[in-house]
Amino acid sequence: MFPDEGLERLLGLVESLSDKIAAIDATGFLDASILGESVHPRNFNTLRRIRDEDGSVIEEEEQFTELASNEFLIKQLRELLDGGGREALDALPDGIHSGLTRPGAKGVFFYFQARPHNGTRLHFWKYYDLKSGGIVDNRYLIANLIACDRDTPRVVDPDVFRSVFELQEKVIANILSSVEEQKAREAAPRSIDPIQQTVATAIQGFLSHPDVDRPRAVEVIKFISLPMRKTQVTQLREAFKDFQRDSDFQSLVAKIEEIRAKFGAPAAVQPTDHELPATISRDDLRLICFDVICA
Repeated sequence: MFPDEGLERLLGLVESLSDKIAAIDATGFLDASILGESVHPRNFNTLRRIRDEDGSVIEEEEQFTELASNEFLIKQLRELLDGGGREALDALPDGIHSGLTRPGAKGVFFYFQARPHNGTRLHFWKYYDLKSGGIVDNRYLIANLIACDRDTPRVVDPDVFRSVFELQEKVIANILSSVEEQKAREAAPRSIDPIQQTVATAIQGFLSHPDVDRPRAVEVIKFISLPMRKTQVTQLREAFKDFQRDSDFQSLVAKIEEIRAKFGAPAAVQPTDHELPATISRDDLRLICFDVICA
């Protein structure tokens, strides 16, 4: 963690660099990345939130990574299908396996599908890392690990292959456990800071006032009635302190709208790609393929 002074200097440097690159872009001379990565306001906004100890940063960055992973995989799949790979994929039987060499890697990739009774099809990519003893489910990392050309030599380490069935059972247990954990997280109520309820109640008391823009106030109440980030709650608390001191209702509403404009509206419920079934048993899982990775 950077000291506050060091982080402020870093933020200033990033902002200055972003401004310079934006100026170059405005002249029409920026047709490629200058430093290998594009500079975007979100980069230093993220640094600010890390400085403010906003714990939601990690969750959001994971979501961005997942989004990039899905786009990467879709691109690869389209290239494969456009190259005439659909027929070859349809002809593959379940449970097939292969293997390849990857410097510094040792483990087994498993791809399972689950087809429970409600008809929802779920997909699970798992890589059992024999070097660390852990299980990886980041699809972007796995895709880069197993990616190969059509003419890549097939290599299967016999020592690793002998442990495949043992590793498969560990992966299955991990899948069943992860599904239950996800269901529990989605079912758990999301917390609301007490100050949010306090402010919402205060605003509700002004809804019948003739000088109050009722639709605007209602939108503000909806905003502060959803789970908020720590930095949002902090700013909301400061705005309410000002309101308690000067009783300026219009100023309170305006400050809350500024918080919303700065951070965006929180989501009431994070959408999922699919609705999880009530239960997934071992019998619901079907092994599509596995790949032995060795150095």
